[in-house]
Amino acid sequence: MDSGDNTVFPYTIGTGGQVDADDELDDYDGAQQLTSISAHGSYVYLTDAGATAASPGGYILPYTSGTSCSLNAVTGGAVPNLEAQRALRSR
Repeated sequence: MDSGDNTVFPYTIGTGGQVDADDELDDYDGAQQLTSISAHGSYVYLTDAGATAASPGGYILPYTSGTSCSLNAVTGGAVPNLEAQRALRSR
């Protein structure tokens, strides 16, 4: 992941266990500042630290893993970062 231009570099795991870089790059234009990526099962979560009025701590962007290393947006879209929700409640 490159937080400078919000691109994600997909990799595949070959049959021998080797990691291979995929030629494609995904650009997430809606993201302001990607800071982390996490995967669990067929889901991939990107953390966007870009602050907005609705979520000063940024958002968690959920995706499913598609074919050819593509990421497909999950219905419902971005959700406020939990830390941001806690900060809003404590005001």
